[in-house]
Amino acid sequence: MNTEINYTNMDLKKITKNIKKITNKVSSARPVLQNMYFDNNKIVATDGHRLIRINYEHNKTNELFSPKNNEFVDCDYNYPSVERIIPLTENANSVINIKSDEIDIIISMLKAYKHLKCSLIKFSLNNDNTQYEMDMKKLELQKQYSTKNLTNLNINYQLENTKITDERINKFYLNVNYFMNIMEFIKDYNKTTLVKDYKIYIYHELKPIMVTTDKNDFQYVVCPVREY
Repeated sequence: MNTEINYTNMDLKKITKNIKKITNKVSSARPVLQNMYFDNNKIVATDGHRLIRINYEHNKTNELFSPKNNEFVDCDYNYPSVERIIPLTENANSVINIKSDEIDIIISMLKAYKHLKCSLIKFSLNNDNTQYEMDMKKLELQKQYSTKNLTNLNINYQLENTKITDERINKFYLNVNYFMNIMEFIKDYNKTTLVKDYKIYIYHELKPIMVTTDKNDFQYVVCPVREY
């Protein structure tokens, strides 16, 4: 088994900019989660719905960094352990592959979804298991637009599925803003670390997905949204 640890080439400023999109959403009732956690050459942040862990070389141990104030801070609470939350890549039932040249078009589509006030993205597996279609959840738009207009509205994208198992995950839903933040992060990541492919590991329609690369120098974990 390969135990080599790869570290990101992203600078701390870019990392902090992206992590603020997570920590800024944390309420004052959970003050420790308003910070980035530095320990064992890793940086961690979570808001309870999503989590990012980045392999980043530093000399800090068990320290908190405020992305808002841009300084290390003290806190009366311990940062929660996240090890059990991060799933293993080999346990995934499906793996979506996103190529680096698809990042900008996906971000543009997500901006269109947000402009239409769509809050959820639906990922649907096709019949031969080779692609997931990314589309809006149109039912939540029925109060704003007519059924006819929604029928004519098509803003979807086909994403390659590179792993097929006996446990078929037909569909799952993600928060639009959360997925936008993931894509913005990998866009910044791609500027410093030229990677051709990014992987979305899918385990169950109601279990967290994980986004990473073959280098595995970061793990971005997001909880799906329960929909029926």
